[in-house]
Amino acid sequence: MLWFVSLKTYNDWKFYRQKKIIVYNIPKQKAAEFVDRSNYLFTADSELVNDKFSYNYNTKPGQLAFHLNKTAVKLKHFYSKNNF
Repeated sequence: MLWFVSLKTYNDWKFYRQKKIIVYNIPKQKAAEFVDRSNYLFTADSELVNDKFSYNYNTKPGQLAFHLNKTAVKLKHFYSKNNF
């Protein structure tokens, strides 16, 4: 039981400290997520954003793997100049 609690605590701590840039390899489209803890800022072509099936098919596995659950409008320590 102690081993399970230790493993769970370590995994929670590891995902709490994550800061990543996830770039998705989608044919003829561009997409990336900027991750801070469990929050993420998603940027992509408007075509991908409007196509819910393609969005879910390509991005949900990555979001689940990294325990992302909150879409952020603005991330702390992230500057965007709207060049997308």
